[in-house]
Amino acid sequence: MSDYRSQVDIRLSGGDPDFEAPPHVKEAAIAAIREGGPWTHYSFSGVPEFKEAVVDYYSKYGVKYEPSNVYPTAGSSPALMAVIANLLGPGDECVVFDPTFGTHFRTPPLFGATVSHVPLDVEGFHMDPDTLRKKVSDRSKLMILCNPNNPAGTVYTRKELQAIADVAAEHDIVVLADEIYNEFVYDDREHIAFPSLSEMKERTVVVMSFSKNFAMTGWRLGYYIAPDALAEKLRRLPVAAAPTTFVQKAGAAALTGPYEPVKMMREEYDKRRRYFVKRLNEMDGISCHMFEGAFYAYPDIKELGITSAKFVEEFAEKEKVLLSDGSRFGPEIAPGHLRIPLVLPVEVLETVATRMERYLKTL
Repeated sequence: MSDYRSQVDIRLSGGDPDFEAPPHVKEAAIAAIREGGPWTHYSFSGVPEFKEAVVDYYSKYGVKYEPSNVYPTAGSSPALMAVIANLLGPGDECVVFDPTFGTHFRTPPLFGATVSHVPLDVEGFHMDPDTLRKKVSDRSKLMILCNPNNPAGTVYTRKELQAIADVAAEHDIVVLADEIYNEFVYDDREHIAFPSLSEMKERTVVVMSFSKNFAMTGWRLGYYIAPDALAEKLRRLPVAAAPTTFVQKAGAAALTGPYEPVKMMREEYDKRRRYFVKRLNEMDGISCHMFEGAFYAYPDIKELGITSAKFVEEFAEKEKVLLSDGSRFGPEIAPGHLRIPLVLPVEVLETVATRMERYLKTL
């Protein structure tokens, strides 16, 4: 088996930001450790200061929660697992959009549920309400919405979200709103929190992470927000690992601000987005939409006549750049795409583009 992954000198395969957590966040963690007391001992349901900061943060979307609705987790993955494990079982169906984060459709079958994939429009990766309705059944119990979308960068419009809300209400479906890229939207678009829609708060579980918005991937901090009617149900199976207490202090500081570091990251991602998508579209056989949110380029390479998996392997072997196989993000629309996280400076992305152009000449 080829060991191409270990031979590369540029890695653009994982969504790990090249920024550091904001200075005031680091300082808050250090201060909490020095203070000790509640910051270095058990807190099974979450530190009050952290939960209150989450409530204050989400209020900017016009949604009012109580601290009791907030449950901190060691990253967003345990939060996703907690929701899926507690709301799905044998015979149930989970509705997801294609493409989407792999955990969204790989986890439900572990609990006996099936998955219904709703293909997004391949041109701009937006949602058609009629297609959604055809993919929902009387077995549908959970719908997972990733907004902004990973990997395609879709930022759903209010009209699209309302159409999703209407279907959820009509079929009594709980919506898991994965909104971990909410701070990274471009071109004056607006992130609309799904529970802010009329009557959606009581049927929505929000999953969030600090990894992307605050460049805290290694800190392992996330949370979910559940309405009262679902909160107790989500804790029946204790599958969500709690984060350390002093990291929750850092999380509270991140949510409280200042937000200049987040603004700086957003502006830098936008700069990279504009540069790299343009370069991709100048290459024969590759087309890439200008993604609207998050920080992933998701180019279509089907015209090259090579699978995305083969492209990733050969490009790594010949040009020492590791990308991500975009087909891992769904069975219908995702095949034939690459996912390229723009988590390195423009100077490095320029090198990647030059190497890609050279590789394409060998096909």
